[in-house]
Amino acid sequence: MRKLLTIALPLLLALGPLAATDAAARSGFKLLPKTSLWAQIPQNGSKADFKAICDEMIARQNASAIGMMDASSLYMHGRIMGTSCVKVDYYKALTLAKASGDAFTLKAALTYIGGKARDGVGKAHRAMEKFEREQ
Repeated sequence: MRKLLTIALPLLLALGPLAATDAAARSGFKLLPKTSLWAQIPQNGSKADFKAICDEMIARQNASAIGMMDASSLYMHGRIMGTSCVKVDYYKALTLAKASGDAFTLKAALTYIGGKARDGVGKAHRAMEKFEREQ
């Protein structure tokens, strides 16, 4: 039993965060940083409000890691609160997620876009192939 614990415990401690990250990415749960524009979206906003936030996300996409995280999510979905505001670009979403340096954002993007690719979405499949070639 003691030998099992000496092997299993370090392995569990090493792999536990990966499993938690994977589960969180699959569930879509994450607390947003206060400076994220996603956290500032009004629940009862108008289409003009959502469009303005979308434009701001695009403008900030290369300004900071949080800007890259915001824009990555925006490019994955193409809309805010049901208001379309940017063309979906899965490859750009992946590259911004990686450039942000946030492992959770990259894992979430790979999980979401990979799922789309497995579901037969050609644009997602091409984006995944291109992203993997460049790694």
